[in-house]
Formats: sequence, structure tokens, C-alpha cells
Amino acid sequence: MGTMKVVLRLLLAALLVGCGPVFAFLPDNGGREALLRLRQRVDILKIEVSKIDLALNEGEHQYSIANKLTAQDIFNIDQKILRFKESIKLPGGSILTKGLNINEEESKSLSSGDKVSRERILLHQKRIEALEGELSIPVKAWQPIKDVPWSFNDDELQTAIFREMHRIDSIQIDLPRLRARIERELVKLEQVKKEGLESIKRGIAVAAKKAEEDRLAAEARSAAERELFEAAKLQRGQEEKLRIAETQRLEAERMAAKLEEDRVPIPQEELVATKLQREQAKLASRISIQATATNPDVNGDFTINIQTNADTASLKIDGDELGGKQEGNYVIKRVARVGEQNSYKITARDVFGNTDSATVTVTRQVADSRPAIPRLNPANVRVQQSRDAVAIIIGIENYRRVAKADFANADAKEFYTYASRALGIKPENIKLLVDDGADLSDVLDAFQNWLPLKVNKGKTDVYVFYSGHGYPSQDGKGLYFLPFNVDSKILDRTSVKQIEVVAALQRAQAKSVTMFIDACYSGQTRNGEVLVAGIKPVFIKADDKAYPPEFTVITASAADQFSSASPDLKHGIFSFYLMKALEGDADENNDGRLTSGELQRYLSEMVGRQAMGLNRTQNTQLFGNADRVLMTR
Repeated sequence: MGTMKVVLRLLLAALLVGCGPVFAFLPDNGGREALLRLRQRVDILKIEVSKIDLALNEGEHQYSIANKLTAQDIFNIDQKILRFKESIKLPGGSILTKGLNINEEESKSLSSGDKVSRERILLHQKRIEALEGELSIPVKAWQPIKDVPWSFNDDELQTAIFREMHRIDSIQIDLPRLRARIERELVKLEQVKKEGLESIKRGIAVAAKKAEEDRLAAEARSAAERELFEAAKLQRGQEEKLRIAETQRLEAERMAAKLEEDRVPIPQEELVATKLQREQAKLASRISIQATATNPDVNGDFTINIQTNADTASLKIDGDELGGKQEGNYVIKRVARVGEQNSYKITARDVFGNTDSATVTVTRQVADSRPAIPRLNPANVRVQQSRDAVAIIIGIENYRRVAKADFANADAKEFYTYASRALGIKPENIKLLVDDGADLSDVLDAFQNWLPLKVNKGKTDVYVFYSGHGYPSQDGKGLYFLPFNVDSKILDRTSVKQIEVVAALQRAQAKSVTMFIDACYSGQTRNGEVLVAGIKPVFIKADDKAYPPEFTVITASAADQFSSASPDLKHGIFSFYLMKALEGDADENNDGRLTSGELQRYLSEMVGRQAMGLNRTQNTQLFGNADRVLMTR
């Protein structure tokens, strides 16, 4: 649309300034030729105005059909504008100013009467130049016309010139109206083009949508045709198979008919003889089932081996048909139900109709789901080099006046071996007190008299192992070890106070003291019975401050818990896993050293798990330095 505006502005410029160049060609012999040329220029101006009207009318026609425009129509509009520009021949390059300049000779040739007209002409020229400056568009200079056929005197010439100039002014007055009309038409043409382009875009979108729908429809038709083709191909294949089968059937019938024609009739005597032979063979043949079964494995799988010793026509197991075999050998796999006998009935029939039956039975035992019971094995302990250490080992199972402490004797006797092998204690430095050899006087003698003789002050490591009953004092301020001959009536006078044991150990001034106590202070036995009838025990909480710094004490349970024994392990569970730890099971980092902390963590896990199997809770306790090394391997 920008090109169309330029073209129409060129047309306006041509109309407004077209008459200007006439006065640049006034000849020396007067104004007649100028008048003639002026008239001709006016005529040309009218023709150009007519061209503009024609172009405007054409634009109105195009606007009236805007809703029907196509891309070709818009192209045709642009071509018409170009042709209109070509028809009025407006080339680039301005020579308007040059054409309007009157040279010096022409000024001198005019008479004094002509000066007025010259001033008028110059005034008109300035108006045209001003208009040219407004439009900023050049026009082609008009070429002079020669051979003017008539002439005028000066007055007539001036009058004619003024009249023609008046006509030019009249035409010039109409130019703003024409320019406004052209501007309006330009807007209309631009709107026509815009609406035409939008209509084309809509048409293209509709056409693209229609094309996509056609493509999808074509694909659907193609897929349907392919399916029909495949179906037809399959149908032709089926028909061919039926034809072949029918041909084979007819051929079989033909062959059967031919064989029937060629068959020689068997004499009746031969038929009777053959039948008799078959009867005799049937009587002579006896099918006999021999069946064996393997033992079910852990998953219940087992195998039944069957031999019929005949040409077998049918074999069934619990009514399930397995078919016939000429040699009569069968291998059958089955899965047995657990916890009961599984019986399978076998029935066989040979080709002569003889039958036999047998039954096989297998039993699948329920697997033992009980946890595997560990066993102590002192042979797993590498014998340690003898060192400066002593041990007092006490085990009291069969008390004289109170209930038993199950397996306490076994605990003490077994620990004797581990003290020698794992802790490197010489047998002569081990004091073992068991049952009636562990009465009150025996225990006190061991701590007060025997121990001091064995300890080198500041050099000897002392170990104490006790498995038996413990009991709290009635005032809740002390704990008792119960010796073999304890009397519940005078408990405080017939028991060994733990504080007295600790004091005796301190007086010995050993390098270190380690105590393993498999006893509880809940007032009950290992199997949960009341230890002292009529006396309700007072539970007290053990305190680290009860033991000196050089002491390491590990107890089987908390003060309010049982210290349990296991019939499966045949030991107190604390004592059992203490000795398993000395075999090496508690060495967490496998560095060959067993610390108090490693031992406590191992005992806490294993003793706690075993106690849960007895529906009890038992938590081992550690008092002392957890980083102390108890043994090396």
C-alpha cells in the first residue's frame, strides 16, 4: 500500500504543476505560441484528471467486491496501479525548477506592457514551487508544440493568458478535494487488501483442515483395504487347506475301496483259529504291577516307579489316566502332603483287557523348626600362655535348705577349663568351690585366706566367677551371695555379703579384678520359683560407685530380673554365652583382643534373645571400663 500512495501523490503533483513549464518556452515573437501551448496543456490536464477519476472508480469497484477477493485479485490490483503509473509516464528525477526559470534574454524581449503579466507569471510560478515543495514529487517537463496556426495582438494575448490562468486556478482549487478523495480510496484499497489476505488465510486454513481430514480418511480406507486383503488371503488359505483335505479324504476312500476289492476272503476256519489263539494268549498273559516310591525331600517331591511287565493299554493313578506303554515302564513325580501318610492307588490294563492294581504309601515328616542348639567347644579356644593371674570359681546348684539353682555346678566346672585355656590362669591358681564344698566358711576362707597368698601386689589379675543364688538385704542397702548352707531364717548371718567380698578383693591389692556374676537379686530361682518363702525381696539399683576403679563387673541381669537357665543349653544362659565369647564369638573387629565393651554387647544380644525364648526379659549389666582388654587370642 505504500507504493500505491507514492503513485497517487505523483498524479497529484502532475496535475498541480503540469501547467508550470508552459511559460518557460515563450518565443521571442510574442505570446501567441504560449497561449496555444497553454490551451493544449489545459486539455492535457483535463485528460489526466479523467484518468484519476477512472482509477478512483476502479478502486471503488474493487472495494465493493472485497469480500470475494482472492490472492489473484490482490495481485491484479497491484498490477493496475503499476500500469496506471506507466500510462502517465512520471519518471524519477526533477527538472521542474529548471523548466520554470525565465532567462535574462526572455525578460528583455518582453514589452513594458508585458511586465504585469510577467509578475503575475512569476507569482504563479512561486505558488507552483510552494506546492511542489509540499508534495516533494518531480514531474516530466512538457515539450513545446511548434507551428501555431493563429496569432493575437498583445492585449488579446494577455487577456487570453489571464483567462487560461484563471481556468488553471479553478482546476487547482479542486485539487485538495481530489487529494482527499485519493487518500480515502487509498485507505479503502488497503482495507480491501487486508480483508482479502485474511479471507485467503481463512480459506487456506479451511483447505488445510479439509486436506488433513481427507488424508486421515484415505489412511483409514487404506488400512481397511489392507485388512480386507489379509482376510481374503487367509480365507483363500483356509479354502486351499479344505480342498487338500477333501482330496486326501477322497483318495483314502478310493484306496480303501481298492483294498476291499483286492482283499482275499479269509476262510471261516482261519478266523476261528485266530480267535482261539487270542483267547489263549489272553489267558496266558497276566499283567502285574510292581511299584516303588522314593522318600519325599524337604520340599515334598518324590518319585513313583511303576513296571507292569506287559503291553499296557492304560495306567491310572487315583483315577488320572496316564496312557499306555508297550514296555509298561512309568516314572511319575508327585508332591506329598506334610505331616501325614500319602497313599496313591495304581490301576493298569493290558491290551488283552487283563487288569491289576497296587497302592504305594509315602510319609512326609514335618521339618524340625526349632532353632539349632549351640554347644560349647573348649577346643576352639587357643591355649594362652600362663600369666600372673588367679581365679575363684564358685558354683552352687544343690543348696541344703533353699531351692536349686539349675545347672550352676555345670557352669562352674566348665568355666574352670575356659579360665585355664582362654585366660591363661595356671590350674594351681584356680580355686573351684562346688555345692557342699562352697559353704559359708569355704567361701570366706577363699577370699580372706587363700587369695592374699596368691596375689602379687599390683601385678596379679584376679578373676571371680559365681553361679548360684543372690538376694537383696531387707533394708535395701546390700546384696548377698548365698553359700551352700545358707539358712533363710538367719539370712544375714549365713550369707556372704557382696560388700565383704569387694573389701577382701581390695585388701589383696591386685592389679585388676574381674567379676562374672550369674545370679539375680529378684528373690526368685532360675525357673521363677520363690527363693525364700514369706519374704518379699526389696529391689535395689546397682551403682557404679559400689565398685572401685580397678574393678570390672559383668552381671547376668538387672536387679529386678531373673537370671535364667536353659534346659536346652544345660547351663545358665549368661554363663553359656560368656564361655562362647571366650571361644572368640564376641571379637567384633577380629583384632584378636576381647574388650569389656565387646563382651557386654555380645552378651546383651545373645542372652536377651535366649531369654525371649523363655518368655522372659534379661539384660546383662557392665560396671567398669568398657575399653579394658580382658583377653588376647
